[in-house]
Amino acid sequence: MIITSRKSLIVIGAATFIAGALLLFPARVAYNWFVPDTVRLSGIQGSVWNGKVIEGSAGGVYFTGLSWRFRPLALFTGKAVFDTNINTTGGPISMSFGVGPGGSLSMKDVAGSLSLAAIHPALQENRINGMLNIQLQSLVLKNGWPTEIIGNIGVGNLVAGALGPDSLGNFRAEFTTEDNLIAGLVEDAGAVLDVTGTINLTDDRGYALIGFVSPNDETPPAITQNLRFLGSADANGQRQFRFEGSL
Repeated sequence: MIITSRKSLIVIGAATFIAGALLLFPARVAYNWFVPDTVRLSGIQGSVWNGKVIEGSAGGVYFTGLSWRFRPLALFTGKAVFDTNINTTGGPISMSFGVGPGGSLSMKDVAGSLSLAAIHPALQENRINGMLNIQLQSLVLKNGWPTEIIGNIGVGNLVAGALGPDSLGNFRAEFTTEDNLIAGLVEDAGAVLDVTGTINLTDDRGYALIGFVSPNDETPPAITQNLRFLGSADANGQRQFRFEGSL
């Protein structure tokens, strides 16, 4: 009994030490060991379970004030989940951020703002910018590409270089996901153009934005003139636009 008790104490002591070490594992050490070079962080404080970063950048997006807090009960879902807050140049973003098997990233209750041009270099190259206003129930990424989007994304003060340097106004898209196909219904929401369309994203990193656009009473003459590059208008004064490709 004495030997058994001693063994039990040793096991309990070792388990306590390991648990304590994990709970206090420095976030700075984890960053040096596990985070890829494409992610730059500075001013790292706290542990991997509860900490913050003064500033950093990832995928070309600069941010400040990143903080996270681990939700241990979420482990029963097979994911490591953190309540996360981050400040970008476009404004604050909050979410419940989860890491699943195979490195998939899932985000729930995503709310905040982000510069549109910061998402991908192709947008910058085509002089497309605006302010994203994000309200998503769910966003899942695999290998850096969305495989699920559910919720609404608005674009304020959209600028499309092909139509000129001035703002086109505000637009919104409501996204659903079914059978690995992400579909969004796009429409104007107070803009100098009337727009209706759809945007589709496929799991092979393909995208297609197809719709119709027409001028309204607020459309500047220069933009009306540039719409002619889309071809002839139909009987309703609408012109079709189509942007397709892969990223």
